[in-house]
Amino acid sequence: MDKNLQIAQNVLEKVGGRENVTSVIHCVTRLRFNLKDNSMVDDEGIKKIPGVMGTTTGGGLYMVIVGSAIEKVYYHLCKLGEFETQESIDENLDSHQPKKLSVKKILDKTMAYVSSCMTGVLPILIGAAMCKTIATIIGPSVFNLVSESSDLYVTLNFLYNAFFYFLPIYIGYTACKALNMNPIYGLFIGAMLIVPDFINLVGVRDSFSIFGISVPVANYSQSFLPTVLGCWIMSYVYKFFKKLIPDVLATILVPTFTILVMVVLMFVVCAPIGTRIGEVLSAMFMFFSNAQPLIRIIGSIALCVALPYMVLFGMHTAIFVAAYVSFIEIGFDAFVWPLGVAYSFVIYGVALGAFIKLKKKENKALASGYFLTGILSGLSEPTLYGICLKYKSAMKALLIGCVFAGAISGIFQPKAYVFGGTANIFGAFTYWPAGGVSNLIWGVILVVGAFIAGVLGTLLFADFEND
Repeated sequence: MDKNLQIAQNVLEKVGGRENVTSVIHCVTRLRFNLKDNSMVDDEGIKKIPGVMGTTTGGGLYMVIVGSAIEKVYYHLCKLGEFETQESIDENLDSHQPKKLSVKKILDKTMAYVSSCMTGVLPILIGAAMCKTIATIIGPSVFNLVSESSDLYVTLNFLYNAFFYFLPIYIGYTACKALNMNPIYGLFIGAMLIVPDFINLVGVRDSFSIFGISVPVANYSQSFLPTVLGCWIMSYVYKFFKKLIPDVLATILVPTFTILVMVVLMFVVCAPIGTRIGEVLSAMFMFFSNAQPLIRIIGSIALCVALPYMVLFGMHTAIFVAAYVSFIEIGFDAFVWPLGVAYSFVIYGVALGAFIKLKKKENKALASGYFLTGILSGLSEPTLYGICLKYKSAMKALLIGCVFAGAISGIFQPKAYVFGGTANIFGAFTYWPAGGVSNLIWGVILVVGAFIAGVLGTLLFADFEND
C-alpha cells in the first residue's frame, strides 16, 4: 500500500473517523483538523504512526505534522473522508452539552478562521511571489539582463499581479470553504470589491451612493481583511434568509437577498473597517521599524525568540497575515517577514550543528534529513519537532541563535520587498534586491548570520551525550 495513503488512513481512524471531522485543511507541513470532539482523538497513537512527526493544537485546531509529504497525504485523506461534501456532516455532535462562550474560544475560532483563509492560498502566493522575485533579479534594478518593456519581464510581473490584484476573490473562496458555505458566494464577495465599474471611480469621485447610502471610493484590490470579514458576516445573512424564505422560493430569493444585503455591508462596514485595521497594523510595524535603535533591537529579538513557540502552537500564521496587511499598505516589510526568514535559517543551522555533534548513525541520518528538508524546501517544523523538542539543550541553542538573529535584523533593518516566497537556499536571497544594493547586503548578512548563529549555538550549547 502507498505510504502516504497508509498515513492518511491511520490518522483519520485515530482522530475519531470522518464523523468526528468538521473540516480539514493543511499548511505546508500540517494537517489541520477542526474536530467535533477532541476527546475522541488517540494523540499518542497518532504520534506513533510512521511518517508522522508530531502533533500540536492551536487556534481551536488539532494539527498533525507530516512534513514534506503533506500534499499527498492530504489528497488521500480528502478522498477517504469525502471532505469535499462535508456540509452533509452533522456539525453538532455534542449539541446536547451547553457551550460556554469565553474570550479564549472566541480568539481560537477567530484565529482558526483567519488561518484557514490564508493557508488555502499559500501555494499560489508562493509561486506568484517567486515570479516577482525572478523579474526583480533579471530586471534593471539588479542584473539588468532584460528591460522593463521586455515580454519576459512583463509576463513575470503580470503572473505576480494575477494573484495579488485579485486577492479578494481568492480569499473569498477559501473563507467560504472554511465556513462550510458554497465558495461561489465568496468569489462574488471578493469580485464586487474590484469590479471595474467601481475601481474606475477611484481618483474621480470621493464617494458613491449604494441604495442611497454614501460609501467611500477606494481601491480595494489586494485587500485581505474586508473579504475575510465580509464572508463571515455573509454566513449569518445567508443562514437568516435560508431559514426565513420558503423552500419553493429559496433558489431565487436567498442568493438575491444575500447579495443585496452584502453589497451594502461590504462597502459601508467591511471594506472601510478592514482598511482601517490594515492602517493600524502598518503603523504598529512601522513603529518598530522606525523606533529608536534600542527599542527596535529589543522588539526584533523578542519576536524572533517567540517565533519557535508560535510555530509549535500554530499561531505564526496570524502574525504573518498581519504582516501581509502591512506589506500591502507600504510595499515592504522591515520587521515580521525578515525575522521569519532569520528564524528559519537559525533552525537550519541547528539541524546542521546537530548532525555534526550527534554520534549514532540513525540520529545523524535524521538530522541530515531535517537539514536538507529545511535548506531545500524551507520547512522548519521537522527540525523543531525532531531535534529541538527531543533535546532540551537544542531548544536552548535555537533560542540563543534567535537572539543573535533578532539583533542582526534590528541593527541592519533589511526590508523584504517580496512577500510570500520560501525561506530556503533558493528563495532567501530574493526578498532584498528591490531595495537596492545596500538592502541586499543587509539581507544577505541577516540570512548568513542567522545560519551561523544556529550552527555555533548548537555546537557550543547543545548536549547530545544521551542520543
